[in-house]
Amino acid sequence: MEIIIKKKSVNILETLGEKSYKVEFKKKVYFLKRFEDKISYQDYINSLKYLRNSGIFVPKVILKDKKQYLVLVEFFEGKSPLISLKDGPLEEVFYKNIFHIAFTSKFEGLNLDFKPDNFLLVKDKLVYLSTNFKKYNESENFVNTDMRLWFYTKEFSEYLKSKGLEADNSR
Repeated sequence: MEIIIKKKSVNILETLGEKSYKVEFKKKVYFLKRFEDKISYQDYINSLKYLRNSGIFVPKVILKDKKQYLVLVEFFEGKSPLISLKDGPLEEVFYKNIFHIAFTSKFEGLNLDFKPDNFLLVKDKLVYLSTNFKKYNESENFVNTDMRLWFYTKEFSEYLKSKGLEADNSR
């Protein structure tokens, strides 16, 4: 199937969600997101730009179409911290990155959604896949909210179950 964005042909390779697709454009793979309205479309673009300018590694916008509410961004293949931790201990590179991101976000006055499935390890760098963030609040920072989800804890085991994934109770 093909979608036209600003007179450019984009081929859908796979449907990833209700309004998101893995696509091919100029012989490269990208992520395409469709929005219902102008507000959510613009919020997404503004959030990516704000996060990128704050030093958080997020996908780069390649093409956008404000008439169709479509955004084409970089697509990343990498290791999911959620799946990696589910299968065994996380490599040190995950922790170096997540604590660096936590420090950066605090310095920039942001609280991110630090759940492990919102990140992907690509070439030793964590990419933040979500665009969710709030103004920094100490009680809602990484250490006080989601840090326990980055270790095989009771909270992580419960989080796996909430995602429909099996937890290893022997760990």
